[in-house]
Amino acid sequence: MNLKLFQERIRALYRTADPYGEGRKASQKDLAEAIGLHPVELSYRLNAAHGTKLTERDVKAIIRTLAEWGALQAEAEVEELLALMDVPPFTAAEWQVSPLNLLTPSPNRQAAAASRQPLREPPRYNLPTQLTSFIGREQELARLTTLLRSSRLLSIVGTGGTGKTRLAIQAAATLRDYYPAGVCLVELAATHDLALLPGAVA
Repeated sequence: MNLKLFQERIRALYRTADPYGEGRKASQKDLAEAIGLHPVELSYRLNAAHGTKLTERDVKAIIRTLAEWGALQAEAEVEELLALMDVPPFTAAEWQVSPLNLLTPSPNRQAAAASRQPLREPPRYNLPTQLTSFIGREQELARLTTLLRSSRLLSIVGTGGTGKTRLAIQAAATLRDYYPAGVCLVELAATHDLALLPGAVA
C-alpha cells in the first residue's frame, strides 16, 4: 500500500475538477462532503492520523466521485488507484453502473471479460425478402412495434387480404435487433390440429 502516493494523486485529481460548474476547482472539503465524511475525518484518514485509515468503501467512493466529476477518464486510472491502496477491483456489475461505465475501457479488463464470454450462435432469421415497398401503414407499424416490446403475444385481426401478414413481417424486420436470439416466421395456415402447434413452432 502506498498511501502517500494515493493522497498525492487524489489531490491532483480533485483540484482539476469543477463539480458544481461554477468555475471553482474542487477542494478536499467538497470531496469529503461528496463521499459522506466530515472534512476533518477525511483529512485524518488520508494522513493515517489518530489511528484512522481509509477503508475500501472510502477508496471506492473517492474514485466514483472523481469519475463523476470528470477528473478520472479511463478505467486504467481507476485500476492504478485501487492498486496503490491494495483495494480489490470493482466487480463486473459495478463497472456497468454510472459513472464507472462512462470511463474509457481498460484493454486488460476488456480482454478478461471477452475470455469469460461464452461463444454464441449468430441470431437466426428466416423473414422473407419483401419485393415491394412498405408505404402508408407507418402508424400501424409504430403501434405494433411499441406493443411488441411489452407483450409476449400479440394478435393482428382483420378480414382476409388486408395485409396482416405483410404488416407482421415488416414489424418483425423492424424489431429484428431487439431480439438477439433471432426472429422467425412460422407458417401455420396448413396446421389444423392444435396438438401440432408446438412442433410447428419448434
